[in-house]
Amino acid sequence: MRGTKSMSKTAAQIPAYVKELAENEYARENLRKGAESLREGARALADRREHPKRKWPKRLAAAGLAGAAAAGAAIAAKGSGSSNGAGGDSQQ
Repeated sequence: MRGTKSMSKTAAQIPAYVKELAENEYARENLRKGAESLREGARALADRREHPKRKWPKRLAAAGLAGAAAAGAAIAAKGSGSSNGAGGDSQQ
């Protein structure tokens, strides 16, 4: 069977990984949050709850429109502002 040697080597390293995870507070907290999220998801599926709609596409579109309007206003203000010395009479 191919890969048996590498699989047994990886399996031998598992206790070291488990020990490292047990000592790492950041990893433990992430694992706890992940397990909590899985439990919550399982409960939602069991209760046949509807998943909340995502609102980010609307927010992204609104932010894009606001950015485009701001850029247009900046360009218009720059174009209609005072002459910057390019072809106009400037007093010094």
